[in-house]
Amino acid sequence: MKLTQVEIHAEEPITSVIIDGKDVSMQISEVVYRHKAGEIPTLTVTYLVQEAEIKTVGSVLVKKS
Repeated sequence: MKLTQVEIHAEEPITSVIIDGKDVSMQISEVVYRHKAGEIPTLTVTYLVQEAEIKTVGSVLVKKS
């Protein structure tokens, strides 16, 4: 598994976020960095979205009482 390369440059009041060489700063609204002891660091990036199409494959279980 190839890990994503991220750069965060915080220079008040502007922060730049670069993911795999692409500046996504103007496309996101939030960045949360977590690094728990003994685990790989994670980064949660919230993208601004105007429209989204979501398709899923699965099943539904209906419980009757």
